[in-house]
Amino acid sequence: MAEVLITLGVIGILATMTIPMLLTKYQKQVAVERLKKFYSVMANVIKLSEYENGEMAYWVFPKESYDKSIDKFFQRYYLPYMKDAEECYSSNCFSKEVYK
Repeated sequence: MAEVLITLGVIGILATMTIPMLLTKYQKQVAVERLKKFYSVMANVIKLSEYENGEMAYWVFPKESYDKSIDKFFQRYYLPYMKDAEECYSSNCFSKEVYK
């Protein structure tokens, strides 16, 4: 009986040391895959936009980082080529679904 308890204790200790490492590795892999997906989607959006609007080098970029012209830039060059994207000017218009 004591041997079984010792064995279970050792298994428990090994599990507590191993499981967090596995979860961390899994979470990193999920983050990497999501970033790859985002990069792929944005690369396609830019390609489609360049096809319609000319090369990116000739686009009119906003001068300031927090300017109204950023909205216009986004609406002209990116938004028409993004699936499932919508403009949001309030705090309650976030998607209910998780994008995977």
